[in-house]
Amino acid sequence: MTPAPVTERVSSVDALRGMSLLGILTMNILGFSLPGAVTYNPTVMDGDSGVNLWTWFAVDVLFEGKMRALFSMLFGASMILMTSRSEARGGDARIADIWLRRCLWLMFIASLHAWFLWDGDILFSYALAGLFLYPFRKLASTGLLIAGLSALSMQLPKAWVEYNDARVQKLEWDIAREVENTKLPLTSELQQGKEDWEERVKANKPADEELQKIVKRFRSGYGEIFRERAARVPGLHSLSFYTFVFADSFGMMLIGMSLCKWEILSARRSARFYIVLLLIGYGIGLPVRVAACLNQYYAGFDVFSALQFQFTYEITRLLTAAGHLSVLMLVCRAGIFQKLTRALSCVGQTALTNYLLQSVLCTTLFYGYGFGWFGKLERYQLYYVVGVIWLLQLVFSSLWLSRFRFGPVEWAWRSLTYWERQPLRSKTVLS
Repeated sequence: MTPAPVTERVSSVDALRGMSLLGILTMNILGFSLPGAVTYNPTVMDGDSGVNLWTWFAVDVLFEGKMRALFSMLFGASMILMTSRSEARGGDARIADIWLRRCLWLMFIASLHAWFLWDGDILFSYALAGLFLYPFRKLASTGLLIAGLSALSMQLPKAWVEYNDARVQKLEWDIAREVENTKLPLTSELQQGKEDWEERVKANKPADEELQKIVKRFRSGYGEIFRERAARVPGLHSLSFYTFVFADSFGMMLIGMSLCKWEILSARRSARFYIVLLLIGYGIGLPVRVAACLNQYYAGFDVFSALQFQFTYEITRLLTAAGHLSVLMLVCRAGIFQKLTRALSCVGQTALTNYLLQSVLCTTLFYGYGFGWFGKLERYQLYYVVGVIWLLQLVFSSLWLSRFRFGPVEWAWRSLTYWERQPLRSKTVLS
């Protein structure tokens, strides 16, 4: 069994994957370049004024979680495209084996990426969640949508528990302070609650000394950074996956499978359909997220301000992602900006290569064994770097695919999946 020929690819799906891959860097750049607390709390390292504040606001409203949602949907859509192509060519019974091997090899590649390059990797979680997709491929579009929304709704109890835990901890901290003022000893429950609240506040806004330790660590050599990463990866690939990432990724994948079956991702629906979807997505998703950001700003980005709107997170990112999707589908349908959409499609066809390339470029720029820029650029300045990387990847992907069938990592992944060396050089290139 062989991969789908290039001629069978859906250009709008590739363009959407390219757009989402580039968009993911708007959030990942923060993880590469600044202490983690800075991502969601711009008051850390004095980034809560002027252009830095506006940058946080724009990126949070338009990109945070939205591009990851699209990327997850497209992973699910790839399941439908892959199995439907196999069935159209005779229903090869090996497709289940191929899909599982595809996910397992991706898990291997992702593990190397997470352990040796960057622990913010999302591919391991995609590969693990993808193992559960195959039995759902025969569900109708509506059933897939309901299943996906149900998976996402699993985040609601977690959001409530986290908010309630914070509320109780703050209450216990207040009581503990009053008890301490009376010189009476604290009960073990009050002591624990007090410590939990103080730890939560510290995580939300670390002290300058702690921030400087983090900055120093990431400006050091590879060995020190590897030790930091090695302490984090096991938890990210276990507890974090089962408490948050699985429901998030799996739910979006199922929704992507649904959208693929409805031919929404192939730009085959009417312009009116996409305009309505755009208006609903942006009309609800953007105002709610703007309200959440304003709530954080006026509350001084305290612990509660983010938790108060946490229950709206999944629905707003889903709706806003639907708006982004609709814009690109309308562009594809209209046949405008063809050079841009063609370049985005090339990025999408080489998404795995480009995802890993972003890590190579960013760790080289920001870590100590490279240029050591970690903590040196302000939030808004990071997006100059993002723009340069976008341009490089658009040009690189277009040039590469003018000579080769697949991206270099895609070629290796496919060869391992099918356990047969795949042709790499394009037939259109003269020897």
